[in-house]
Amino acid sequence: MKKLKVKVIKIYLFDIAEEILLPKAEQILGPTKTDFGQIQIRRHTPKYMTYDVPPILLKQTKKMDIGNNPLGYDEKIKIFEFGVLSIMQYFDFEGTLKELNQFSIELENDLEQKKKVKQTANELLEKIIPATVHPGIHEKFIEEYMIFHIYQQEKSLTGKNFLEKNKKQIAQLLKFETQPLSKQAIYSSVNRTLSYYETDLVIVDFAASLIVDEAESSDSIDILEYAKVQLLELRFYDSLLDKKLESIYPELAHAGKPKNLEQALTDITKFKLWSVEIFEKVENALKPIGDLYLTKIYKFALEEFQMQKWEKSVEERMKYLDEIYGKLNDMRIAKQNTIYEILLVVLELIIVILILIEIIAFGK
Repeated sequence: MKKLKVKVIKIYLFDIAEEILLPKAEQILGPTKTDFGQIQIRRHTPKYMTYDVPPILLKQTKKMDIGNNPLGYDEKIKIFEFGVLSIMQYFDFEGTLKELNQFSIELENDLEQKKKVKQTANELLEKIIPATVHPGIHEKFIEEYMIFHIYQQEKSLTGKNFLEKNKKQIAQLLKFETQPLSKQAIYSSVNRTLSYYETDLVIVDFAASLIVDEAESSDSIDILEYAKVQLLELRFYDSLLDKKLESIYPELAHAGKPKNLEQALTDITKFKLWSVEIFEKVENALKPIGDLYLTKIYKFALEEFQMQKWEKSVEERMKYLDEIYGKLNDMRIAKQNTIYEILLVVLELIIVILILIEIIAFGK
């Protein structure tokens, strides 16, 4: 097979804070220097997509070893206002699909490189801590993804022909497998395909995506990255809701006192308002501008990442939280009514006593 020219993009996503004040973070970062030269700092604004609040973009060049061979690569770091840090590494590769598969597996299994990426995330967080709300990297909430952008292949092949000719190898590539896959596994890997022109192709799978396009494809890459960002945040908020519910159950046993009851209601209200605000920021942060093709890629990614399952889980936990709030509020109203009824009885008794005093006084 003819050698392909490929841009391999490895994405690492970290939840580093509940919120990041981007103007303050920009001010802190300033013109930062590294061993690899000047870091470029600007706001990221894609051509066919709009960010509600554009993330900060840092760019630099780095080096690493793969199979004892030194390799240079470009690194792009995005800092989102809702607390997500994205580190994207861009590698140039030239070779066959089989060689590309071997390269991607080495990259995927490079534990030393993963440690370095995490160290970069920690160092950056440490630097911008004054611009964060409740900072901290959560081990359970780190997402990885890989995108293969083939920008040069056999001229005679259309995107569809390229897929048909290389379906087995493409499936192995997207699943980081070297052994032959079953027909079912191949189908599950390449069934979400999309083309705009005859020569291009996009295939979205759970762990990786393939883009075949001679043109620059940064918007397609951005939309895939953002779908993964949403998955990370949904998982994170699902876990937060789970912990909140676990903490509320023991409190219910002590909610009988008016002070405890008011505190529980206040805590739930604050948590709900915060959750809705952050969730809306994540949902509305990025939108394709009048481009149905990008919208379809985004839809494929959401389906492949099983976003509906996570959305349903979050909705169910929010529903439980609403039910608990409703029951606590009913308890508060019931207590207020009971107190009111007691006060009425006491008031009536006072009136009766005053009348009796007057009668006794008048009788004398």
